[in-house]
Amino acid sequence: MLSPTVLSSFGIAPSIHHSQVRPWNFTKLTVLFVGLLTAFRIAYIFFWCPYDLAPDEAHYWDWSRHLDWSYYSKGPLVAWLIRGSVELFGGISLAAQGTMTAAVRVPAALCGGLFLLGIYRLAQSTLESGRLAFWCAALAAVMPAVNAFSLIMTIDAPYLACWVWAMVFGFEAMRDNRRWKWLAAGFVAALGILAKYTMAVWLGSFVLFLLVNPLRRSLLLTMNFWLMVFMASLSALPILIWNSSHEWVTFRHVAGQAGVGGPQTAGLRWAGPFEFVGSQAALLLGYWFVIGLQAMWANRPGQRVETPLSYLWWMSVPTLALFTVVSLKAPIQLNWPAGAYVGGTVLVVDFLRRTLPLAGRRRRQLVFGLLGTFLFIGGLGTVIIHESRWMTRQIARFLPPDSPEKPTRIRQFDPAARLKGWQHLAGELDRIRREFRESGQDDPILAGLRWDLPGEMGFYCEGHPSVYSLGLAMGDRHSQYDWWRPNPLTDAQEFQGKTFVFVGVPGVEFALEGAFDQVDPPVVVTHHEGDRAAAQWYVWVCRGYQGFGNPANFQAGSRH
Repeated sequence: MLSPTVLSSFGIAPSIHHSQVRPWNFTKLTVLFVGLLTAFRIAYIFFWCPYDLAPDEAHYWDWSRHLDWSYYSKGPLVAWLIRGSVELFGGISLAAQGTMTAAVRVPAALCGGLFLLGIYRLAQSTLESGRLAFWCAALAAVMPAVNAFSLIMTIDAPYLACWVWAMVFGFEAMRDNRRWKWLAAGFVAALGILAKYTMAVWLGSFVLFLLVNPLRRSLLLTMNFWLMVFMASLSALPILIWNSSHEWVTFRHVAGQAGVGGPQTAGLRWAGPFEFVGSQAALLLGYWFVIGLQAMWANRPGQRVETPLSYLWWMSVPTLALFTVVSLKAPIQLNWPAGAYVGGTVLVVDFLRRTLPLAGRRRRQLVFGLLGTFLFIGGLGTVIIHESRWMTRQIARFLPPDSPEKPTRIRQFDPAARLKGWQHLAGELDRIRREFRESGQDDPILAGLRWDLPGEMGFYCEGHPSVYSLGLAMGDRHSQYDWWRPNPLTDAQEFQGKTFVFVGVPGVEFALEGAFDQVDPPVVVTHHEGDRAAAQWYVWVCRGYQGFGNPANFQAGSRH
């Protein structure tokens, strides 16, 4: 039951006065739990992690060595964090594992810890129960998705840490009306927007909650509220500064992802909402998705007088509704609505706390059995995230042998497939580069087919060379590489006659032959785990670069 303090802050006069009983200190327990878990994650990243950087991580690392106000598809926070971490921990990472992989990932582990502490603080503030708050943090800690973003340094780690703390400061600002908490909510929201533009949905949901709540609507006219909005809006400055000199490409990119503008926007994707719901159910292991829907339905507006649970509802459901609508126009990536599950986690724990005592014995046994089962599944998924080979070795026993048509069968069953083999590829590229040097030739220029290849090649190859993307000339979408100058597509004259080592897929050699004087037969690079091929690339040595023609010809029809 919510305490008189919290209820009265929402304009509700409690009919029963509760005695002040000193609770067991769950705050210290949670801090200890999160601290130990974060320490384990950092130790794992430095000493036991078997994975190379994911393509997204390597791409953002490439951003971090070109620090700027903003970037093509995201704000600058992820690049700033990676750059700071590499400066601080790069030497330790090199000594521990021979690469800077761990240094890139330290911010993910720290943001994961901040996320769990934020879940605890949010639940403690809204439910007024240290015990329930601890279980909220514990539940989040065993979810595979939470563990994934706490180990892999993408935009989701800082974004979700900012989302939960913006919810904390936003709620406590309404409750206490202290200016510093309003400013803190705005500051954290600004950081979140600099990590991921979806953070703007948090601000919209917060305003929507104030609008529909008669007890809180007057806050929209206060100086504190507008100071929060002003603080959050400062995040737009670096994004606008960068885009003003880069043809406003970020806005076109975001519009394209939302299905606004371009040939892909014709008509509606009637199956889109079903795809979206199905993917979110899979992400939450089915069971948690169903309980989450039940909790949101039980706390829907109009069921009871407004309470802190209403805040959690309005900070969750509108986000899911927004992406359900957007799915009618464009596919929704799994992580886009992740912020909705922050308040949803607290709602689920409170829903179980309120409904289980009222259920019959058999239903309680069923619920507890299902809870245990899916907590076990979540824990097992977390173990697999840390070492996927334990699973793939068993699956490989039942697969047919690899064949030329399907050379990497195991990849479709490996959740960590995109994080494997990059050091092996870089070793082969370095071998080719050494052969050029030993024969008295200049180092060849490295290039990749898509935006997700140059970062990996630059990170793991000796000397961290600059690597380029030729994807725009081959039908791929725009990327950050198109805006760094000089580059082989826009500034072909500066690369005239050069030799390239190009990484791609079969079939692109026809495009290469039109841009180079000579294209050697490809070298097939295969990374194995045991007796199974886990990854494969095609590498061409291309001599005498002449260019792909007028950049306007392939830029005009490209996607953003």
